[in-house]
Amino acid sequence: MSDIAALATVALTLADYAAADAQGKLNIIGGGISGVGFDPAQGISTRFSLVAQIAIPRDRCPAELALEIALLDATGDVADLPGPAGPQKMRVGQVVNIEIPSPVPGSGVPREALRGVATTILDFGNGLPLTPGAVYTWRLQIDGDETHEVLYPFGVSGPPPAPVIG
Repeated sequence: MSDIAALATVALTLADYAAADAQGKLNIIGGGISGVGFDPAQGISTRFSLVAQIAIPRDRCPAELALEIALLDATGDVADLPGPAGPQKMRVGQVVNIEIPSPVPGSGVPREALRGVATTILDFGNGLPLTPGAVYTWRLQIDGDETHEVLYPFGVSGPPPAPVIG
């Protein structure tokens, strides 16, 4: 078990679009969605962003942690998506540094109230080759700790229902 994973507060969300500005402020459009569209002409999902925010207590900063975000299919396995070299596992890993937070001058916020925060945004501006009508789950793990993983299930729009005649 990871000490940092046990202390971390993690939030995952899907959005139509997300970005962070130079000060780290998060900007989200269409956040909190539980499904993405599908473009049958292209064979891919519509554009979307996955936002992961990890906050840890100030007294644990600075900290370095290993972050893994994986897309799971309906069976719970890491999803295989088509790629230039054949099927590839949809998994992203990176080292995240969380610095000691400082209050904004003149804000009056006590230092003890601040938490160190790291934001990771995966933006799929061209969509992903997902299966329409399927359910997927984003999984986030810190330092490989499976006991504190965070899951975010979502669906992919299927084809429109056929007309009912008669």
